[in-house]
Amino acid sequence: MLQEEDRRESSKRPQLLAAGLVDAGCAALATFAINFFAVRSFDASTLGVYSVFVTSLFFGATVAYQLTFVPAEVATLALGGRSRLWVVAQSLRIGGVTCVVIGALVPAIAMLLVRSVAEPKVAMAFALTAAAACAVSPIQDHLRRMLHQAKISWIASAMSVTQLAVVLGCLALLSSSGVPAQWIPLSALAAANVVSGLLGWASARRLRGAPVVLTLKHRQLWWSGRWLAFAGAMQNGAGFLVAAMVVRLAGAEAMGYAESARLVAQPLLVLAFGITAVLGPPSMEAGARRELGRGRRLGRTYIGIVVPISVCYLALVGVSWAGNPLIDLLPTAYTVGGLVLVSGLANMLLGTAQPMNAQLLGGRREVTLARVEGAGNLVRLAVGATAGIFGPMVVPVGVVAFGLTRWACYPHALRSLYRTPAPAARSTHEAPPLGGI
Repeated sequence: MLQEEDRRESSKRPQLLAAGLVDAGCAALATFAINFFAVRSFDASTLGVYSVFVTSLFFGATVAYQLTFVPAEVATLALGGRSRLWVVAQSLRIGGVTCVVIGALVPAIAMLLVRSVAEPKVAMAFALTAAAACAVSPIQDHLRRMLHQAKISWIASAMSVTQLAVVLGCLALLSSSGVPAQWIPLSALAAANVVSGLLGWASARRLRGAPVVLTLKHRQLWWSGRWLAFAGAMQNGAGFLVAAMVVRLAGAEAMGYAESARLVAQPLLVLAFGITAVLGPPSMEAGARRELGRGRRLGRTYIGIVVPISVCYLALVGVSWAGNPLIDLLPTAYTVGGLVLVSGLANMLLGTAQPMNAQLLGGRREVTLARVEGAGNLVRLAVGATAGIFGPMVVPVGVVAFGLTRWACYPHALRSLYRTPAPAARSTHEAPPLGGI
């Protein structure tokens, strides 16, 4: 039966992958659009301050998402197809409050970190718009992920297309209306997430399958998600602190160069996320059911797509040369030699580890994931502390060190996972067990 299910899954995979790539591509283009607006509108110093707030946004959104939404998604693995969408109302009730609280706190912390180098009115605009975006982004991401898990990936793609259209419309409307530039990029992102999120919510209600009874409880989700939130907090918190260290030790201008290089390298991470949207849920199922062969096949498929495309992309835009189409568009990315190339390699390392991460998550190895994240991010922070010597290069080099730590630890954790038997099937009305390993 498993082999037949695997064959059906493989036959649908090209269409689902296409939808996943459209989804991630449009979502990334929306982020690219706001960041491109920032790069073109702000000087290097203001761009460095903006980068700190963007990093704080990612930090807060990740913690909120991992704390409640990821455990809810794992809880639906025992359900079939569109029936998984019946839990959305519960997960939004539980996770929505968390998103609002974290969205208010994290940008306030960023304000304290940049107050000595930023104009107060600029920092306030970044803080308020980052808070709004942080509150709604995890909700939109969760709705898209649930649609992918229900194998309605083209609806998730429609959400991202809508998000991109709203971002572009807001950027054009606000900039032509004379709104100060510091208010525009993150408010456009927040508005786009609200509009596209409403589309996803309406679609989930309309397309959910046969009714199921699966009760999600606050305490169980938060208890299970505490390690995932801790891991997400470490990864994004380390990025947040590294950005702050670069601003303090090397100057906001140096962080502006790193942000520009990150923007050029971002398509590689987008590619990885697009494939993860489709191959992530079956990879989680492989880990949950201890299907080693299936997990390996999914991993090979993933790497076989990511690595060749990444190599070709970096050959084109990784360094400054006459055939590079981005030099004139984003010249600050190439001010520091090799910064784009190392940023791209860092994203490729992170992307290729995603199948292993998904299998460990499906196998309920939350504590193991948190330990790996902790080790990798300690190394990343140590690299960031040398910003006074090496300048903006510490940003991508720290991510490379983090990615190498994952690659060193994940294979051993997977061997341990697949040596243990799959847990007994649970009735569909039961929430997932507490904790992890």
